[in-house]
Amino acid sequence: MECSLHRRGFLLQRQVAATADTLFSPQKATQVKRSFEIIQKAHSLQLTDCLVNSLPCGHRVRALHDFFHDTAFLDIETDGMSLTAPITCISVLQNGSMTSFVQGQNLENFLEIWKKCSVIVTFNGKKFDVPRIARTFHLSTIPAHIDLMDEAAHFGLRGGLKKIASSLGFQWRNNCCLNGKDAISLFREYASSRNPELLSTLISYNQDDVNALVFLYKHLLQRSLENTIFYTSGILRIP
Repeated sequence: MECSLHRRGFLLQRQVAATADTLFSPQKATQVKRSFEIIQKAHSLQLTDCLVNSLPCGHRVRALHDFFHDTAFLDIETDGMSLTAPITCISVLQNGSMTSFVQGQNLENFLEIWKKCSVIVTFNGKKFDVPRIARTFHLSTIPAHIDLMDEAAHFGLRGGLKKIASSLGFQWRNNCCLNGKDAISLFREYASSRNPELLSTLISYNQDDVNALVFLYKHLLQRSLENTIFYTSGILRIP
């Protein structure tokens, strides 16, 4: 339907809303106009969570275009797999800048980024990253959240982040053989030895996952837009 409207010259919400009664059935026209009203109000009030959730799964990445500079791509490592396992490292990429926060050094500074971001992007963050962040920092609310595991599954991309990103051509660094269990061991070895190389390897592994998130986001946005005039004509550039 979106591509059909584009081919007929309807590129903007206001164009569709103005002629909805002639484009759709009465019931559908009412639904479309009401949806646009909600989206426009949410946008004007910067209600990013409402904007994200107004889009269907697989296409929520589109919401990042207006909030990309305030979006935080993040990944955590923990000292164990349970919900109560402490966070050992959080890496965040925001507006082109990568920052890592480490237990016992600067982990509490993560809250400064958390307070300022409009959207967070994770992979399996609904079940893993976000509950642990909320518990660690005693948070009752979170920013708008896009979990790329759900978005990828819409296009048939299933499995872990490493499997999906690798299949799409993401170039991992030398620590690509590491996994979550290795990250746990690395921090425990570092905690007992204070060998900075071990910590450096852990941070590098964690940052690689964040870079893979951005890579996957760009792929999913391309998949979402690939048949639309915005992408095929080059009107919209992917950040």
